[in-house]
Amino acid sequence: MNRFLDELRARKIVIPGISVVERMAAEATHAAERRIIADIDET
Repeated sequence: MNRFLDELRARKIVIPGISVVERMAAEATHAAERRIIADIDET
């Protein structure tokens, strides 16, 4: 999450409230897990 926040700061993007950032991180993690599972299922 720190990397994400650092990237937002570097791009001068307004950082939303922490609950929004946490939700975004959780959604990204969940999407990555689904892709990994789908890749495993294909093999």
